[in-house]
Amino acid sequence: MSAEINLTCFYILAILFVCGLIAARISKEKGYSFLVGFALGMTFGFVGLIIATILPENAKRQEE
Repeated sequence: MSAEINLTCFYILAILFVCGLIAARISKEKGYSFLVGFALGMTFGFVGLIIATILPENAKRQEE
């Protein structure tokens, strides 16, 4: 039973890590920090991906 719990935790962390990487890439393309997007994805999972997707372009990036 303990091995099942450990494997489940590993799968959850792996999914959150992938969500973090995808959200980081999306936010980086929009002019935000990679770490901000990664934190969104790791913390909120699929909801973090949605948040990163609907973020507006960064105002500093639009000026360039």
